[in-house]
Amino acid sequence: MLEQTGRATICLALLVIVLFAPALGGGFIYDDQVLLVDNPRLIHGTVSSAFTSDYWGFLGRGPWNYLVYRPLAILSFTALQRTFGLSPFALHSTGILFHAAATVSLYLLLLGIGQSAAVSMAAALLFAVHPLHVEAVAWMVGLTETQSDALTLASLACFVHRKPRWSWALAALAVFTKEGAALMPVLVFALAWLCIKPHNWRSAMGAAWPFAAIDAAYFGARLAVLGGPPAGALRTPFAALRIYPAITAQYVKNLFWPWPLTITYDPPSRALVIAVWLGIALYVILAARCRDHALRSDLILCGVLIAVPFSVPILTAPLREPALLVQDRMCYVATTGACLLIAVLLARMPRRVLPVGCLLLATAGAVATHRQIEFWHDEEPFWRHALDVTPDSALASVCLARVMFLEMRFEEARGVLEEAARRNPNEKTVREYLEHLRNGQFPESLPGPKAP
Repeated sequence: MLEQTGRATICLALLVIVLFAPALGGGFIYDDQVLLVDNPRLIHGTVSSAFTSDYWGFLGRGPWNYLVYRPLAILSFTALQRTFGLSPFALHSTGILFHAAATVSLYLLLLGIGQSAAVSMAAALLFAVHPLHVEAVAWMVGLTETQSDALTLASLACFVHRKPRWSWALAALAVFTKEGAALMPVLVFALAWLCIKPHNWRSAMGAAWPFAAIDAAYFGARLAVLGGPPAGALRTPFAALRIYPAITAQYVKNLFWPWPLTITYDPPSRALVIAVWLGIALYVILAARCRDHALRSDLILCGVLIAVPFSVPILTAPLREPALLVQDRMCYVATTGACLLIAVLLARMPRRVLPVGCLLLATAGAVATHRQIEFWHDEEPFWRHALDVTPDSALASVCLARVMFLEMRFEEARGVLEEAARRNPNEKTVREYLEHLRNGQFPESLPGPKAP
């Protein structure tokens, strides 16, 4: 059994490395410039400075979305830069290795909660090739996502295999890398209640409390360094309730139909929003009324693995720029629930459906992933693809025009902005950048705040 598990983990890791190898040639895209290229903290920073400043280095100067506390993420970038220099190859390689580690951790996690080797392998295989991971793996700033989520999945795997000290240590590393890992207590509670005997809330609470203590330490450090939120910041999510159904629909659509993908998305159609929410309601009803106890537990677990990680990007969407409400890399952990759900349903069908169906879906996912990676090689194809998917995106237009301006292709840049102004006549940012370009200059900063 151990030998079979070892071979499976090696195969999964090699698949990830081979599939994402084309990303090794990618250059710096969008936020990479601010965080990696033009950031002296990565050269001169210390452990102390990483733990006493915010992620972007704008402590005390930026709006609420900039106040992101990720000290271990900063230290990781610092270590890579000091070891390899400003090397895209090193950064991409590290992201790919973390994705491989996350895939292996998911496989071991599923084995630990009692899933069969076939279902565990199928779910991990689909996770390895899921196109939604391209943004996290092929974008250098996405290293924060792959690192934190690989640590999260490894922590959960250690938890179900009854290695609590390793699980706690990995959870602490995960949450100090990115705040999304603060959801660990909820995930541990669900795993303990649904998958580990005795199945009761008292034992689940007992399993989750050490992770809650780790969260308390993180938020205490965050509060001490960043202070409290600006006045009115906590009211922002409640004031934007009307956007949540559409954002949820877009995330769910991308989770189960991940094409086309880009950094900017148009608001989904009303038909899509209605269809997704009807599907969610139907899923809840089926899970609640399912008479097969094992299947009901699997359906509930898959729902938790999707819904809990989704809560962070959905609830924090109003704090981001309108053009970046949906961020594919924030779906990373949620894809575990989707992949497990597909594997579980395929396993309930006749014997040969699971391997054949998994192979077909994995092949389609790998092809889509390979095609998606191509757009992350350079700024121009990246923003051109964004405009192909979302022609009205002012952000994509301005960023593409800036790339052309820096290459002294002034007429092409002007044409892009004029088309953007025609499509968005009320967009003040486009008009301002077009005026700057007509005066022979282009602002160094890009429009709008960066995504947290």
